[in-house]
Amino acid sequence: MREEIKNSSRKRIGYIEDGLYGKKIVLDDKAHKLGEIREEYGGKLVVYDWMLHRLGHWDNRNDITYDKNGRRIGKGNLLLNFLFDNL
Repeated sequence: MREEIKNSSRKRIGYIEDGLYGKKIVLDDKAHKLGEIREEYGGKLVVYDWMLHRLGHWDNRNDITYDKNGRRIGKGNLLLNFLFDNL
């Protein structure tokens, strides 16, 4: 299944596709892989770039997004912001 990603002006900027083992593959609007989102222990979602470097995670228990160094980014799931500049 493919889900569209739109920016604040409602322009399509990419897609999220279902991958194997529950991974979500994030593609730009030209279908180039930008990264992926994986579910890890405890329901934590982790975002990786296209070279599989960890960029950050979202903790569903307290609904806060953190960067790769553990610094708080904001409230809610903001993982796509690591892959898109124009959300």
